[in-house]
Amino acid sequence: WEVTTGVGASSVRMDIAVAHPARPGRYLAGIETDGDNYARSATARDRDRLRPMVLTGLGWDLLRVWSVDWWRDADAEVERLDAQLRERLAADPGPGTALGPVAGE
Repeated sequence: WEVTTGVGASSVRMDIAVAHPARPGRYLAGIETDGDNYARSATARDRDRLRPMVLTGLGWDLLRVWSVDWWRDADAEVERLDAQLRERLAADPGPGTALGPVAGE
């Protein structure tokens, strides 16, 4: 998977953006972590409700990785994310449809 970090033009940025392999300039999914962006949120409501709501409203299909799960078994987390990304790719409705945010927005 081709990934980019810190995608966005405001204070609400995607931690990890996964490029759509068959649609140049589009993203298949965004992966949220409990890293810096999560820690900078002022309240639990900002972290757990508002941020995902804003990102979903911008067209992101969100996945989540918790650091404790990554530390316990990174290989299992990679496999889980890969399976979820493959599911999203298989559900792709095809060319000519709006899917995911456009790169640079």
